[in-house]
Amino acid sequence: MTLEKSYRAVRSLAVAVLTGIVVLAPSLVYADTLHATDDAYIDLSKPNSRQGKQSDVHVRVEMNRRHGRHDKDHDSDHRKSHGKDVGEAQGFVKFDFSALPEGAAISRATLRMWVNDVDTEGKFAVHVVKGDWSEKTISANNAPGVGDAIAEVMITDADDDHFVTIDVTDAVKDWLNDPGTNFGFAFFPLSADFSVDSKENDDTAHPMELEIVTS
Repeated sequence: MTLEKSYRAVRSLAVAVLTGIVVLAPSLVYADTLHATDDAYIDLSKPNSRQGKQSDVHVRVEMNRRHGRHDKDHDSDHRKSHGKDVGEAQGFVKFDFSALPEGAAISRATLRMWVNDVDTEGKFAVHVVKGDWSEKTISANNAPGVGDAIAEVMITDADDDHFVTIDVTDAVKDWLNDPGTNFGFAFFPLSADFSVDSKENDDTAHPMELEIVTS
């Protein structure tokens, strides 16, 4: 092979390699996991109560609860004799997006929560929060409003001590396009009574997370 032919062969190989890099680069994906900056729940029967430092975020309908957490092994007569009325509880969580690369293209966003107790199987709705709030001060009296439900999720006994995931891609895309509207999610009970780990939970220690896949 002549020197000229060798040069052409090397140049062709280099062009092919560079072309492959250009073609493959846009297909690379990256995943970022964001942890909750604020999480809390409000109890509608206790309008001034603040629950932002609790180890659990409760979501429940107003009901007469026949047994509470950790009572599962008690006999039925004991549970029936210790029923109590509890008010509706709504959960809140918020995330900081500043760690995401500027101009990131979101392909998927998934909210992940650890269910640590299921008292009553049922559904809850996920809403986008429409006003700012803090876990230190939020209560039923000052809780911000929410938008329409973006998802309805069924909770069953099988979810106890397991992760539940929710697709929230559209909401996250909206927040990245307009960062001033990122006030997090609210969880409103429809028929369910359950709790998930908060970031203050030192027992099972699974705070809510937002997994964001970008390309």
